[in-house]
Amino acid sequence: MKTDPKIRNNPPEEKASPSLTQTLCVAGTASLAIFMVNLDATVVNIVLPEISSLFGIRTSEASIFVLSYLLALTGTALIFGRLSDMKGPEKIFFLGYAVFVLGSLLCAFSWNVWSLALFRFVQGLGGAMIFATNAVIVIRYLPEKIRGRAFAFNGMMAGIGFALGSPVGGFLSHHFDWRMVFLVNIPVGLAGLFLGMYWLKKRELPAIRGSFDKAGAITSFLCLCFLVFSLHSWEESLLFSPEIIGGLAIALVAGFLFLKYQKKSDHPLMPLSLFRNAPLNFALAGTACYYILLQGLAIVFPFYFIDARGMTAFATGNLLFISPMISMLITPLAGWLCDRIGSRIPAMGGALLFIVSCIFFLNLTPASSTVWLMSCLVLYGLAMGFYCAPILTLTMSHARPETSGVLSSVKSVLPSIFGMLSVGIYATLYSTGESAGGIMEQAASQQGFQTIIWVSLGVSLFCFAVTFLSRDGRSEP
Repeated sequence: MKTDPKIRNNPPEEKASPSLTQTLCVAGTASLAIFMVNLDATVVNIVLPEISSLFGIRTSEASIFVLSYLLALTGTALIFGRLSDMKGPEKIFFLGYAVFVLGSLLCAFSWNVWSLALFRFVQGLGGAMIFATNAVIVIRYLPEKIRGRAFAFNGMMAGIGFALGSPVGGFLSHHFDWRMVFLVNIPVGLAGLFLGMYWLKKRELPAIRGSFDKAGAITSFLCLCFLVFSLHSWEESLLFSPEIIGGLAIALVAGFLFLKYQKKSDHPLMPLSLFRNAPLNFALAGTACYYILLQGLAIVFPFYFIDARGMTAFATGNLLFISPMISMLITPLAGWLCDRIGSRIPAMGGALLFIVSCIFFLNLTPASSTVWLMSCLVLYGLAMGFYCAPILTLTMSHARPETSGVLSSVKSVLPSIFGMLSVGIYATLYSTGESAGGIMEQAASQQGFQTIIWVSLGVSLFCFAVTFLSRDGRSEP
């Protein structure tokens, strides 16, 4: 059966299947970009104490280097997503590579706190361009029948980047200098950039006429930046502190103005018609649930293992490597299943595994054996691996040439917003039993952990429901 051109993701002229070499190179340049950005996200954390000492600031004040990066990464995502639809994703993608490499080079030669914060912002701009266009590159150059595996490879490289960040950062800092942590991005970035420039050729774009929505760009930037600032501050201070309340108030006003401008504009930054697609909304909700579970539990596990089970930091680190490793191993299988039977069924399987893993964690106590704990972590890793690539494939299957960049950028904002939101909520729930001196007793730790797992079970059930209600955007054969 022929595919209805109205719901195809491929441009009309893209009929011939790419060669194996081109497929590998397209997937490679897209995955190297994600690997580079995710490696940087974790590798920098290792050297923050050293940088703080060098620049004469408290360790807590070093969060400005993280915040400046997140403000650029999240605040400009919608802007670059729309520009990619107007100017072509290749231009924004290549520019993202170049800006990220330049920002990394500048960070390595920073001379004080403010110069490093500024150059981290430049890095964030490059990361925003990459995240806004990465998925678009995959759907524009690769046919539907192999996109699941391409997105799975993307997810696997992202996981490898996160996993390698800490050991690579520690090695470079110990044997060389903290500046090498930033310089390591340069060869990776240049390799991905040259690979992409050789294989990615400019394609014809649908005619998107009209001027760029400047009012929408300004209000979206203010809304997302102040929202990120508030959520980031929640991790370090009380929820109802003045800076958080003020930041949320500004974000709310800017968000209201943004939606008002989008309704009135003939050429909006983010066409609201995109969200009249119920299956897409369900897929985006599932994506948000995934990042709530992923980042919320990641912040709690180390505290619980040490506080309630009395484990050492070394043993905790080794155990926490189980879930990401299982996820990376299972992700290719999930991608293959997406290409064989569609992405919805594997995603539902991943959501179901989240539910099962939560049930296992509910039966975890300080007296439980290490084997039982490892079983819980294996199930959690299987859930991560079976859900990540399918939900991304499911979401991007609803992309259309004229709004694919916007959709990709909306998807890229979800990890920052819902990830930080979950960190704040989960950390607050876990620390309710903490004593005035900051000491967490075993019983209080167990109670806080149980509360968090019940919340996670609710999120997992909701995740399964919205995934079930979603549908693949591609036509049925």
